[in-house]
Amino acid sequence: MRVLYITGKGRATLPDTYYDSLTSVHNCDSVYVLHLTVKPKYENNHTATICDGQIYTWRGHDYAVQGNYYDSLNSTYGCDSVFILQLFVNASYEFTQTGTICQGDAFNWRGHSLTVQGTFYDSLTTTHNCDSVYVLELT
Repeated sequence: MRVLYITGKGRATLPDTYYDSLTSVHNCDSVYVLHLTVKPKYENNHTATICDGQIYTWRGHDYAVQGNYYDSLNSTYGCDSVFILQLFVNASYEFTQTGTICQGDAFNWRGHSLTVQGTFYDSLTTTHNCDSVYVLELT
């Protein structure tokens, strides 16, 4: 913050009209008048949430890690405009399981009766709307 000091009056930081006077060595008054205008600065806060493995694009940059990110520019008045992103990353899960069956047998997995070998997938959504993937390698 720029601060203007008025002689003998302290500092001027609020918009207003300020007056100050001095007396010259010849006992003449000098009056100073300041019409102070304070231009605004801006702070823009943004919060976002993604799932693990996703990318969030903000102000031309890609983010995948939870944290606080900042960007700034000057306003038309030359004052700072600060942009703040608070990014949250929720967990995604993958559970891998292996199984073996004999020919003619069935393997019961997640509500399915499987009778052939292969890779099988099932998925759920977490409370944060992220994927939980279940993988079965059946031989």
